[in-house]
Amino acid sequence: MELYEYSKMEGFIPLGTTAMPEFGCSFTIEPVLHGPTRNPWNLAQIGPGTVECPRRLLAEFGRTLKATGLGEAMDARHTVARNPHRLFERIDNLLSPPCRTCRGRAGRQRRGQAMLVRSDIVRSVGMSAGHGGGIAMTCMSSALWLWLLSSIAVVQAAAPRPDQVVFREIYRELVETDTSHSSGDCTLAATRMLRHLREAGYGREEAEVFVPEGHPREGGLVAALAGSDASLPAMLLVDHIDVVEARSADWDGRNPFELREQDGFFYGRGVIDDKALSAIWVDSLARLRREGFVPRRTIKVALTCGEEGGGINGVKWLLAHRPEAVRAGFAFNEGGYGVVDADGKPLALHIAVGEKSSRNYWVEARAPGGHSSQPSMDNAIHALAGALTRVRALQFPVRLDDTSRLFLRRTGVLLGGELGQAMMVLAEHPDDAAAQRIVDAHPVHAGVLRTTCVPTLLEGGHAANALPQRARAHLQCRLLPGTDAGDVERAIVAAIDDPAIDVVEALRHGDEDAPTLAVAPPLDAAILDPAERLAELHFPGVPLIPKLLTAGTDGRYLSAAGIPTYGIPGIPLEPDGNRAHGIDERVRVESVYRGRDYLYDLLRRYAGNGQDG
Repeated sequence: MELYEYSKMEGFIPLGTTAMPEFGCSFTIEPVLHGPTRNPWNLAQIGPGTVECPRRLLAEFGRTLKATGLGEAMDARHTVARNPHRLFERIDNLLSPPCRTCRGRAGRQRRGQAMLVRSDIVRSVGMSAGHGGGIAMTCMSSALWLWLLSSIAVVQAAAPRPDQVVFREIYRELVETDTSHSSGDCTLAATRMLRHLREAGYGREEAEVFVPEGHPREGGLVAALAGSDASLPAMLLVDHIDVVEARSADWDGRNPFELREQDGFFYGRGVIDDKALSAIWVDSLARLRREGFVPRRTIKVALTCGEEGGGINGVKWLLAHRPEAVRAGFAFNEGGYGVVDADGKPLALHIAVGEKSSRNYWVEARAPGGHSSQPSMDNAIHALAGALTRVRALQFPVRLDDTSRLFLRRTGVLLGGELGQAMMVLAEHPDDAAAQRIVDAHPVHAGVLRTTCVPTLLEGGHAANALPQRARAHLQCRLLPGTDAGDVERAIVAAIDDPAIDVVEALRHGDEDAPTLAVAPPLDAAILDPAERLAELHFPGVPLIPKLLTAGTDGRYLSAAGIPTYGIPGIPLEPDGNRAHGIDERVRVESVYRGRDYLYDLLRRYAGNGQDG
């Protein structure tokens, strides 16, 4: 029954009921107990109950798919079928042996077994009610029929569902609004997103644009869908709508602020960092209102500016000036995602349970200088080079919390081989030096083990023919949750071990005080279990793996304010990081649409209304 209800929610419509045995264990359409299954369009017709029934049906599907071009892309999990006839040949081969025994077979059955067909598939494939074997689909087992439908449903990539068309317009409008700090306008983007909520029925008390004083282009959007149970804390969906700079000249003359769809990918600045998630938040809130969904807990949305840099950070501003807009029992933010292989097959979904915090330092050497023709041992560049060599050798100890241990165990099983084995060893024995060396050789995983410090910028000298009077390097450190920033600075000074070298903390533009340190949220079953259960439904066989986010997000401000903040899973990323912040930033079309479906169901489950959770 749960499968039936979920299938209806996904867009399938019931055509009627069959007299097929329960679970389709017997391949008969003429059972003794309830009589034959009849064509719902013509009750005088019954399926002949032979192997020709499914063959005619499959041939009908095959001809139509070939004619419409819908058979171009089939999900690899259901066997890729570039030629649609391969799909039907496989189904026919599976059906033929049992169907040959179908005549005269009777079985126990359960009346009311539903026959479900997606309304958009019916329109696209054009099933003919007048076809004599039009109801011959009942000769298949129900499980195999659903397999056929789910395979055909994947073909929709060529023709998005109506709700996906609506979402794509929200996504397009957001991507095509320049929100970079130098030339963009977050306030304009927020205003455009507000229009979609107004059209869905949100009033002035429920959704509005906010603009920090003195920052007219750095506004954002706050909205809320009120819950029915005031005793439950609200759920906050937060995301940033600003993006890093992008120039047309760097993109081979293409406009980076134009959403392009090509070769199965969306291209454009911000398509993955982070406007896909922002568009999903707006789209989900609008869908919930249009569907009349009343959550038990209030759902809040905050889209903000300043995460990528700029004059002001929107989340910090809301916490200081509009705390009621973001007050919540827990929050979901960017940072979870997932990962696919080179062919786009999802390998894992990630939920970020905590993130590292950044600290920035200038390491500076000074010297008297002089003419380059009279070299001196007191050279600022030489001194700085020696200091950086010692910083390179600085290695902070491995420190694992429950999230990182679970990440190492599950990822180790997924990867296998030497790396996978080393990760599983470290989960149980963090001090194992051999396992540390193996994982440290893989930067994408090494960051979860320890606090790190690396040089990212160099400055030095003032003339080509002069000895340098000053040289300095910028260090960026990524601190594990719970790490004392003072301890990190003292470790750097101790490693350099030179009183002539200065180590000074470098504050980011706009930070009057030291940067905020993130606080890791709990590894809470109330958060993880729904995400894992729905992942099994939307991404069968793909594990959900909690992880520590080694980058930083605005979640650190929320977590420091006492709002546990998680990086939501759902949109699997490419092995190359989707070129985020780079030229031709991109994300798979299927990853966005599939992630959107998963996230919508997940939000309903977390919000609850007495039926969903």
